[in-house]
Amino acid sequence: MPAGMDIGRHDPCSYDGVMHYSMDFAQQVHYPSNPLQPGPVYFKTPRKCAIFGVACEALPKQVTFLIDESVQSGKGANCVISLLHSYLEKYGMGEKQMHLHADNCAGQNKNSYVMWYLLWRVLTGRHVSITMSFLLTGHTKFLCDWCFGLMKRTFRRTKVDCLEDIVKVVTDSSTAGVNVPCMVGQEDGTVLVPMHDWATLLSSFFKKVQGIKSRHHFYFEAGTTGVAMKDFCDTASSYQDLLKGDAPELCPVTMPLEIKPKGLDMKRQWYLYHSIREYGSTEKQDLVCPLPEVSVSDNADSDSDSDLDVSTPPRKCARTSLDRGRGRGRGRGRGRGRGRGSEGKD
Repeated sequence: MPAGMDIGRHDPCSYDGVMHYSMDFAQQVHYPSNPLQPGPVYFKTPRKCAIFGVACEALPKQVTFLIDESVQSGKGANCVISLLHSYLEKYGMGEKQMHLHADNCAGQNKNSYVMWYLLWRVLTGRHVSITMSFLLTGHTKFLCDWCFGLMKRTFRRTKVDCLEDIVKVVTDSSTAGVNVPCMVGQEDGTVLVPMHDWATLLSSFFKKVQGIKSRHHFYFEAGTTGVAMKDFCDTASSYQDLLKGDAPELCPVTMPLEIKPKGLDMKRQWYLYHSIREYGSTEKQDLVCPLPEVSVSDNADSDSDSDLDVSTPPRKCARTSLDRGRGRGRGRGRGRGRGRGSEGKD
């Protein structure tokens, strides 16, 4: 890698070399957050911020995407591909050969949609070759987890009232600039990094990858329309052509339709206003927990958390005939339930 090269916008295939990236989701954080946590907020659900990171192993440096719940459209393949695409277009090194690592989460990373996207990048000239490797189950700690750990350590020690405070937490988590923040959207629902419907677009070109769950290594190369797969690095590879026979011609500049986030529903907005607003700073209350524009219904217009709670507790399962009588402990059958003086009257 050339000296002084850093993440940023580079032309595709402008760097004749290999670059290694990793990507993963972290556990979401809640805000407003206070290191001296007030007791009552422990039982409430403040505003949520999802976290996704793409790390360049060679530097090392990670772009940490902050996804407020007002602009979140799920954590499925469309979200992963959209954020990865945004990273490679705005922060990628412009390498010809890319090696990408991720964990084995089928709904997010290990699915046909992500494989199709990587093949799409090769077929449209954005890379010469791409190797996708999934970490073995039980051995999924890598650079992203280190970067997330730095952020979470700083987050626990910092008073956070809004998204800008989380951005500062990410920046201040490393003096060497390891963590680079990127807001996906703002509290008012303004989208900064759009999500796209990659699944629908790519499904018109490619076929499903067979036996994807048992594979750990996937290789895409220019001049081919398929993928070479291995169970492990020292096992034989197999090849599958993924391009459909009746697929339309690929256009390098065609992008999928944008997915518009649904935003916060009225129940959630009123919950934040009634139950969370008081825990944020006065200056940020109208930004994070503003008064909703639509009036609350009679049954939701209550100060009780039970009426405004977003999540519903799990329903207790009804006891079956097989369960009845279980769990009575050692006292069962030892005279319990008999009246006083009933012994010896049989």
